[in-house]
Amino acid sequence: MLRELLEIGKVETRILILLSERPRTVRSLMRDLGTRNNRPLKRLIKRGLVEVYQGRLLSPYKLLVLTKRGREVADFLIKLGLAIGPI
Repeated sequence: MLRELLEIGKVETRILILLSERPRTVRSLMRDLGTRNNRPLKRLIKRGLVEVYQGRLLSPYKLLVLTKRGREVADFLIKLGLAIGPI
């Protein structure tokens, strides 16, 4: 359902990755996500579709899906095997 909404552009999509405790670099974030040499993630961050924030959470990271060109982001997350859902 969310993927369909993203594809037709009805959902504003921005992905915030909230990280616990220490601020992290893209490299350590990718290591945590299990995607060490991940050029697509770097590209999404550069284009502003993925933002990384430091935050205090119970889980090590939390993804909030909020972007306009959401299809690429949705496909990326599905490939990573991460659960995505509406806020």
